[in-house]
Amino acid sequence: MTQLIKIVITSLALLFCLPAWATFTIPGKATITYPSGVKKTVDFNFEFKAIDGQTHFIAGPFKMATSSAPEKYSIAVLLHHVANKNKDYAWVQEFGQGYFKEFSYKLGDHQIDLVKVPNRKVKGQYEFRVDGKTYLFDAKTVQIVLHFSDTGISHIELDGAIKDLAIGR
Repeated sequence: MTQLIKIVITSLALLFCLPAWATFTIPGKATITYPSGVKKTVDFNFEFKAIDGQTHFIAGPFKMATSSAPEKYSIAVLLHHVANKNKDYAWVQEFGQGYFKEFSYKLGDHQIDLVKVPNRKVKGQYEFRVDGKTYLFDAKTVQIVLHFSDTGISHIELDGAIKDLAIGR
């Protein structure tokens, strides 16, 4: 009987101990293409885990002690127009300094791409592709909103973008 009581107490303690059930590691690797054609790879992972008895949320190189995983994390993609060259580029703070032409971001089981489409008359001549679905800039800034569950990313939304409804897409 005492063994059963120990099991019940341990099970209840684990049930209410957040790090026991809400931990995740999501590997993320972005390949950025600069206007010059040079490509750079950036690791930007997400983790929620216990470190020395304290839970931490980690986004790329940034670490914050917290009691629970965040509900969401936003990555801003800014559209920048270079007037004297009549070209548009993008910038993402998490991926480094400078404007770039395109990026491809593998985040766990998800694929997020920003692709230049020079033959289309869409804002910035860009398409976002998220897990096979195509979106377009609707504003100069698009937020890639990662929604988290206890085990990782539950879904991804784009705020400031519209679904591409072009025929054949």
